[in-house]
Amino acid sequence: MSASENEYESFAEWKVRRIPEPIKEPRETYGQRLKDWALSSIGIDGTAKELFLYLENCKAATLEDLAKHVNKEPKEVLELVDLLYSTGLIERLGKAYYVRERLSTSIVGRLIPRITESLRNIAKTESRARSDATYYCTMRGRAFSDVGSAIAACKEISRLGGSPIARVVGVHSYNDETVEVE
Repeated sequence: MSASENEYESFAEWKVRRIPEPIKEPRETYGQRLKDWALSSIGIDGTAKELFLYLENCKAATLEDLAKHVNKEPKEVLELVDLLYSTGLIERLGKAYYVRERLSTSIVGRLIPRITESLRNIAKTESRARSDATYYCTMRGRAFSDVGSAIAACKEISRLGGSPIARVVGVHSYNDETVEVE
């Protein structure tokens, strides 16, 4: 592990793999193989997968129940339960953990938005830092979070003799517009 990997504290970590879909035959086991495939595709393997499947089949379980089921220490199981929780596959109510929705619903409703939001924050932070360093010198490719800032930047570029081109390239959560200057 390199020094840069230890440099930042990780709040959540998601893994997405692109693996071939299982073959449909034999039909009797296709549903279970498809669920295993989906869980593996989002980085849920081994004991974490076993815990998810157990929670899916029972109404709810405490950390101690889960530790007994997989024959591990509660501290070890807590890390795996945290993974399932941060992925959005399970919920917690008091000391009990449970599966609230079907796997596909959790992926679409929780995991995808969490990953998307993280990627948007990364891009926005990098763009802001990149543009703040040399505010009007390197406007090309800068994404603005509001139209007013983009207009001010375009005026400044024009004042300096440039001819900016502004275009809407995405959706901003506050006003449904993000402007990028070319």
